[in-house]
Amino acid sequence: MSDESPPNPISAAPIAQQLPLRFHGQTNEYFHIWIINLLLSIVTLGIYSAWAKVRSTRYFYGATELGGSRFDYHGKPVAILIGRLIALVLFIPYILLGKTHSLVAGCFLLLLFVASPFLITRALRFRLGMTSYRNLRFGFTGSIGDAAVNYLLLPMLLLPTLMLALPSVTHQQRKWVLDHARYGQQQFDLKPAVGGWYRAYFCALGSFIIFTICMFILIGVGIVSIGMSAKTGANPLLSFVPLASYIVMLAAYTTILRTLGGWLHKLVFERLTLGELHFSPNYRVTELFSLHLINSLALFFSLGLAYPWIRIRTTRYMVERLSLYAPAGLNAFIATTQGKTSAAGEEIADMFDVDIGL
Repeated sequence: MSDESPPNPISAAPIAQQLPLRFHGQTNEYFHIWIINLLLSIVTLGIYSAWAKVRSTRYFYGATELGGSRFDYHGKPVAILIGRLIALVLFIPYILLGKTHSLVAGCFLLLLFVASPFLITRALRFRLGMTSYRNLRFGFTGSIGDAAVNYLLLPMLLLPTLMLALPSVTHQQRKWVLDHARYGQQQFDLKPAVGGWYRAYFCALGSFIIFTICMFILIGVGIVSIGMSAKTGANPLLSFVPLASYIVMLAAYTTILRTLGGWLHKLVFERLTLGELHFSPNYRVTELFSLHLINSLALFFSLGLAYPWIRIRTTRYMVERLSLYAPAGLNAFIATTQGKTSAAGEEIADMFDVDIGL
């Protein structure tokens, strides 16, 4: 009679995990990186900006933690510099010839338009191919032909529909990018969310209209008050009303756009899956609005010096309000994906994959 006991099916069952993301970046650390990057980019007439981008990206990736491990960025500054030189070569003739030779400048613009699917595809391959988690890289498998459909043909619907197709077009573009992104050999999948996209866009449009009406009323009142104060000589501080109104208007419009971006971010993660993994975003529209309003005002009134603080606090909110659910555990999923990648061979960005700053 054997002494071995049968395996316990309960103990052998996979352990589901709800893994929150953590962000460990600090304002003082990033300010040091940012100010050095800024000064060296100015001194080198922008050449160092490629190295600056690698330093900043590596800092933010390295400060983002999931399941006890952090992300990594493997981008090479030379590849980024080449991409920017390509963009410069494409844009300089258009800028120089724009006023004197409009026809030739238009040809350069048309060339850039036709080449955009190739550049977009290569840029996405570079960005994802240079990103890794637990030594396993992300990747992008989208084709240039599909990029042409999504970025050349679909936008042609905007004018005939009086921009009403904008949410649908941007949703399809985002879906195409994410459906062709992968981690190892496992593809991402974004469930359709066109209705949510339209709700987000129309809410943003309504906010624009309401705020614009309120601003015109306030500016009108300010102009009348300035005119009256000019006659009576009272309260000279009223002369700053137009400037303050302009700053508030810029801050509000920026806030609405960034809140829209955050809302769409939430819609994406609610419907995005990676194999058996799915995400749980906990973003609130009111919190996003408050976050970006404070950011915008801080940026304007600090003359840009608050940028490191703004980027750190925004990244912390967006990262730490997101969690990942792994039904069989994250380690088991990565082990399976790693095995597939080893068998198939991992693709990395080649010499034609460059970051052109799209």
